[in-house]
Amino acid sequence: MVERRVSNGRPPQGRRPATIEELEAALRIDRNNLDDAIAHQHELYYEVCKQVALRMAEVDSAKAGLKEIEAEVDAAIRGEAANNDERITETMIASMKLRDRDVKRQKQTILDLELKYARLQALEKSYHQRNAALERLLTWHMRQYYDPIRLDRAGRPMRDIDAELAKQARAKEYARR
Repeated sequence: MVERRVSNGRPPQGRRPATIEELEAALRIDRNNLDDAIAHQHELYYEVCKQVALRMAEVDSAKAGLKEIEAEVDAAIRGEAANNDERITETMIASMKLRDRDVKRQKQTILDLELKYARLQALEKSYHQRNAALERLLTWHMRQYYDPIRLDRAGRPMRDIDAELAKQARAKEYARR
């Protein structure tokens, strides 16, 4: 097979998938740059969803591999017992399979993959919350920009009063903690 080359002579470089740490860092919202955050939200969410699907497939594959390893170990234990004319119970076989080095290694691999899968699921939920936060921030900024300024009875802009009330509510909440 002939390798395709670009004009600089190197093979084309595909975009590598983002790491969990990079996706976690991308969760942060820069309130001064909401337009970029909103524009890239769908791309980031799609990347997380792809990685969740890949991790789920890896976990399923590792579990299938564990079943194969257990079957091979089971057959080896039974074959060895038959060759030595030993009587062996199902409980003894199950115990020997649990102690087998390859079975233990595969189970640890599954645990590691399940941990990565769980982290990505948590990240996916965080991106749902990020989307909702972006919508609320956008609504708030749009309202601040386009809403007409209303005056209270004393002639103060209502926007200032709303901000002051929100500040007081946050201070009360902070004091309760």
